[in-house]
Amino acid sequence: MATKIDVNNQKRKLSSLEFEILENLSDSLLLRVNVYDIGNNNGGPNQNLNKSNKNILYTLKKHEVIVKIDLEPFNILVSNSFYISLELVKRYNKKPVGLVLAATNKDDEHVKRTSKKPIGLGMTNPEKSKGTYRKYASQGRWIKVSNINMAFYLETIQLVSQDKARKIEDKEKRDHEKRRIVSGFTIFKGEVIPNVNIYNSRTKETSVSDVNGKFQIHAKKYDVLFFTRQGYNKVSLTIGKERASNVLMQL
Repeated sequence: MATKIDVNNQKRKLSSLEFEILENLSDSLLLRVNVYDIGNNNGGPNQNLNKSNKNILYTLKKHEVIVKIDLEPFNILVSNSFYISLELVKRYNKKPVGLVLAATNKDDEHVKRTSKKPIGLGMTNPEKSKGTYRKYASQGRWIKVSNINMAFYLETIQLVSQDKARKIEDKEKRDHEKRRIVSGFTIFKGEVIPNVNIYNSRTKETSVSDVNGKFQIHAKKYDVLFFTRQGYNKVSLTIGKERASNVLMQL
């Protein structure tokens, strides 16, 4: 399944791909990430932009919620809009594929909030709405199946002159210092828990609680944070005025 990513006309290197799993009934799945240009293929995916001769593979485990895939080793460069796709390569048991990802009906690249409208990688009748293509085999034909976009979040490295890069870095440093940090402890039955994953659904920033169960993450009022760790239920926290908040995990 492929979704279009709109960017401005500046050369960029793809750094990482991130997406949210709403449901996975299939146990472990082997996925391949593909990146395509638009070309003249009726606006759909066209030529593969991964020229590294290496497959971008990721084994999705049963209880994963937030997936982040490193794209830097593949040196994928883009200068205008393109498509990102997830391809199902292998399933590790005989269960029917039951993978549901978060999606959004917003097509603005700056919109960070995602809806809970799902699109399933193995569904035969996905919900119709704006922007997703599908094909059933590598040599098959891309068909538009939905107006809803997959809620893919991409980090990129903008390729600019050294002088401009220094100016951008200085500005980002100033902006980073101004951002509000929320902190606290992840706790279960009175004991602190390390290695809990924290995810800000607005900014897409991630963090992990340390060996003492303490976490820190940038967030502002009304941001929603998700806390996940294998073996525990996902916990959400809506940020208020406070800068410190402990989170109680549940089995």
